[in-house]
Amino acid sequence: MEYLLEYFKDFPSEKECIKHLEKIRWGDKPICPYCQSKKTCPHNIKNRRQNWHCCNCHKSFSVTVGTIFHKTRIPIQKWFLLIFLLNTKAKLSHYRISYHLKVRIYIAYNMIDKIKTKCNIDDTKIITEIFNEVKKYLK
Repeated sequence: MEYLLEYFKDFPSEKECIKHLEKIRWGDKPICPYCQSKKTCPHNIKNRRQNWHCCNCHKSFSVTVGTIFHKTRIPIQKWFLLIFLLNTKAKLSHYRISYHLKVRIYIAYNMIDKIKTKCNIDDTKIITEIFNEVKKYLK
C-alpha cells in the first residue's frame, strides 16, 4: 500500500483536504451556497473549520454546506481516505474500512451509504474529482 503513503503526502492534514475541497467546489473564489454571490470574505471561528461570510445575504458558510460532508463530525481527511479506499481494486469489507478509518463499523457503513446513495449533483462532482485524484496514485 505504498500508494497510500503518496496519498497522505498530498493530504497530510484536515486543512489540506479543505483547501482541495474548496478548489474542486469553487475554484479560486468562494461562492455563497445560499444566494450564489461571489461577494464573500473569510470568517474564522475559534476551533472550527474555515468559514466564510457572504456580504450579500449576511450568512456564514463553509465548503461543506450542501454536501454529504455537511454537519458531520467525521474529519474531511477520513472522508477522503474512504473515497480513496472505495476506489482501490481491493474489495474491502465494512469491518476492514472501519478499521482503517478508526471509526465504528456502523459509522463506516453510514459513510459508505452516503457516498453511494445520497449524493446530490455537487457531491457527485466532488467525489468524481477526488476519484480522479486517486487514480494518479494507483498508476
